[in-house]
Amino acid sequence: MYINHHCVVSKNHKPNSNIQVACHYSWERDVVNTSVFEQFCVANTPADADDVYMGAIMILMDNIEMYNDHKQYVPVTSNRIKKHFWTTCGESDCDMDNGRVDPALKMYYNCPLMLTKKNEDVPNRQAKGSRVFLRKVHVKPGEQPFIIKLHCGVRIRVFRVSQIDRITAKHEMKDMLPKCFDVKTHGVSFKCKMKIEKEKIEVRMKGIQFPLVSNSATTGHKLHGYTAPELLVWNWHYADIWVYMVLSRVREMKGLFLWKPLSLDLTRYQMPDEMVHMLEIFSRYIPFDTLSAHNYDEMLQSNAAFN
Repeated sequence: MYINHHCVVSKNHKPNSNIQVACHYSWERDVVNTSVFEQFCVANTPADADDVYMGAIMILMDNIEMYNDHKQYVPVTSNRIKKHFWTTCGESDCDMDNGRVDPALKMYYNCPLMLTKKNEDVPNRQAKGSRVFLRKVHVKPGEQPFIIKLHCGVRIRVFRVSQIDRITAKHEMKDMLPKCFDVKTHGVSFKCKMKIEKEKIEVRMKGIQFPLVSNSATTGHKLHGYTAPELLVWNWHYADIWVYMVLSRVREMKGLFLWKPLSLDLTRYQMPDEMVHMLEIFSRYIPFDTLSAHNYDEMLQSNAAFN
């Protein structure tokens, strides 16, 4: 993977091509996910540059509507506006009440994805934040793609989401059953930060898309509860406990790769003054008694009697 070339720690130790990348900002997520997709396409470029690479696909949001001055949603009929939306707006530009949506899903076989739909099917292990891999895109009968040429020069197929019946995904966790399941499209409402010439505007929009986002890179808080065999830290963010949280997400030190060196300035890791002040207030108003060995024995006995 191109972005990993600078992360080789020795001649015999290179990161896996599917290494998890940790970012702090959502726009960094967009950059890395797009980079990984394009580099995958470049690595598999057909011998004839005019041939279409069939191993990658892009799925565009469809049935797009915008909120107008009359406080009504109206269909977007202008192909120029749609193209501007698909090509300039990423996941980080489309905020939902609880999560994000990608106007243009960029996928290839076995690429890492994350479910974004609310927890509507938890018993079947299909919860928001579930990590999955792409297995198959089921195109509706008779539907034809249009072909685009990426900045990297590779030609790929593009479909509107209304042309796709479903996507088959596979759980990343091996103990999840059933292993594979189908994902259907759903309607989404979101606020889009769109750049028109040199002016940035925010507009309310609706559309239909799959409840999935690329997961080659993910923001720190989505790494909670996950242990990565290999982790590439894209950039450092020294506020709160971000550094500690990210470093604790990798299984072994040999699996940790840093895009930028970690600061040696220990003051950057200090607890925020607000947190120190809050703990001082707690210590004055909330009694903390030291637990003696005798108290601990009593607790164990009480617990045993209760059970």
